[in-house]
Amino acid sequence: MHKFQVKACALLLSVSAVSVTGCFGESILSAGAKVLGGQISQLTPGEILILNQTASDLISQVTGLPGTTLTTPQAVAISSFLQVNELDTLQDFETLATNAESDPESIQGLEELGSAFEGTDYEGDEGEFDAGQLGDLFGAILGGVDQGSLPGGPTGPGGPTGPGGPNPGLN
Repeated sequence: MHKFQVKACALLLSVSAVSVTGCFGESILSAGAKVLGGQISQLTPGEILILNQTASDLISQVTGLPGTTLTTPQAVAISSFLQVNELDTLQDFETLATNAESDPESIQGLEELGSAFEGTDYEGDEGEFDAGQLGDLFGAILGGVDQGSLPGGPTGPGGPTGPGGPNPGLN
C-alpha cells in the first residue's frame, strides 16, 4: 500500500510540474526564482508572459475584473528593457524612476518599449516622460486591471461617472 502512495504522489508531482512548465524549461517556478533572487533582468519573454498570465488570472479571480494580458512582442520589449537597464531588484526600479525624473534620456530602451505598447492604454506620451508611466506599465506586466473600473475609480462604482457616482453613465 505504501508503494502505491509513493507512486501516486510522484505521478501527481510530475503532472503538476508539467502543467506549470512552459517551453524551454520556462515556468512560474523559474520566473519566481529570478524575481526573488535579484535577477529580474534575466527574465525571458516566456517567463514574463507566464508571470503576467498568472497575475492576471489571480487578479481576475479576486476582483472579478479582467486582468491585462501581454502579447509576445510586448514581453520581448519588456525583457530587453529590463536587460539594457540592468533592472534586477526593486531598488533598481526605484533608482531608475528617480534618475528618469531628473534625466529622462538616461533610460535606455524606451523607444522599443513604447512601440510595443503603441495603441494600448499603456502607451506613453511621445517626447515626455512621467515616472508614473513606468509604474503603470509594470503594473500591466503583473496583470494589472484598469484602475478606472475599480470602486471609486473614474468609471467604477461610486466614481464620478460610475454607478452611484454624481454623473453615472457619462464617459
